[in-house]
Amino acid sequence: MGCGIVQNVAQVGYNVILLSHSEESVKKGLENLKQSMSKAVEKGKMQAEQMNGCLLRISLSWDMKDIKDSDIVIEAVPEELKLKVAVFKDMEKFSKKDAILATNTSSISIDKIAASVKSPSRVQCYRAI
Repeated sequence: MGCGIVQNVAQVGYNVILLSHSEESVKKGLENLKQSMSKAVEKGKMQAEQMNGCLLRISLSWDMKDIKDSDIVIEAVPEELKLKVAVFKDMEKFSKKDAILATNTSSISIDKIAASVKSPSRVQCYRAI
């Protein structure tokens, strides 16, 4: 799910950071993105220039500190409340004070996630574009 979010954001023209817990995980995510977009190019659903533009807008990181300048931070970890809460605490800690903290949850209450941070009004739900 996270790679799809990264692709959606990059496709509409924004710079995006693909961030995960390890370098290996991030590189695997990038390879998945490249394969997905290459298939779209083969099927004529995307131009090669669009794919290349998307890839240029994607930065890679495995350090949460790299979100410090982001206006929106979207998590896409598995549907486990404890894990999402831990990620949101880190997102709040390392992001700008006015950054939107978004979740990709489909089954966990956004209110429960928001209650885990100091500024619950920053928490939003991400919906695919």
